[in-house]
Amino acid sequence: MSSAAANPYMVLASTVAAGLDGIINRLSCPAERVDAAQAAPLVRSLSDALHALQNDHVMKDALADEFICWFVECNSLQLDRLKNSSLEDERNTYPINI
Repeated sequence: MSSAAANPYMVLASTVAAGLDGIINRLSCPAERVDAAQAAPLVRSLSDALHALQNDHVMKDALADEFICWFVECNSLQLDRLKNSSLEDERNTYPINI
């Protein structure tokens, strides 16, 4: 699931990789879910998402282990920097120009 904060190239590449995995392995589409309670839970933080990406062999094969390691490392460094910053620091780092 992507958001406005997602890297569009990573979203496109991972979507294509997941689609190709489904085609190559002849995976069937899951049945339509009507109840949100039946859905698998989504990750709730960037840290959890990076951990899941590190353990996703389909993405590692499709995007290359070296790229995944680099991507996780860059985002982990940013997470560490943000954990030790104030709200004012974040506002200065990510200004909103309207």
